Amino acid sequence: MKQLTITFLILICVLFATTIVGAQTNLLIDEKDISKPENWCARGRGEATIEEINGDKVFVVPKDSWFRQDVKVNDAAIGKYALFIGLVSSERAASDKPIPVLPYIYVWIFNPGKAMRGQKLSNDAKSKNEWVVIYGIFPVEKEANLIRFFLYQSESNDASYNDSTRFKNVGLYLFETEEDALKFAKAYK
Repeated sequence: MKQLTITFLILICVLFATTIVGAQTNLLIDEKDISKPENWCARGRGEATIEEINGDKVFVVPKDSWFRQDVKVNDAAIGKYALFIGLVSSERAASDKPIPVLPYIYVWIFNPGKAMRGQKLSNDAKSKNEWVVIYGIFPVEKEANLIRFFLYQSESNDASYNDSTRFKNVGLYLFETEEDALKFAKAYK
């Protein structure tokens, strides 16, 4: 009986803590599962990799490379707001000239019989290797059936650069309202 009471109290504490924090389920599959082709897909001419930096798993995207993941949309997502978010960093700052090499998230929401819609979410870091949060919030419209989530870096005409951009804590979350999604994004770390 004592063991059951302790277990029950722990469960109540966990449920209370997740409610306070506003815990959400990340619909993206964790970067640790990259080996499965149905999860993260690395493409391009460069070698997109996952590295461990300061104890964090980090997507590293060099020139001409990217990562992609497809997320199927079920009926429960229709009418909600999708938050696309992540921490990004670059070996150059936004102010670097001639053209900075900056990470960005690109999203397509597919609807059968309709053209896909893309959204580009880029960062504006003021210094090299600074981690900043980027995000976008979009409605999941009726008949949406797939969301394609890309991790890219900006293209430059300068063929001499060989910088990489980095991504961590990337996520796709659903919210009932745009305001709830924005509140979550503003507290994201």
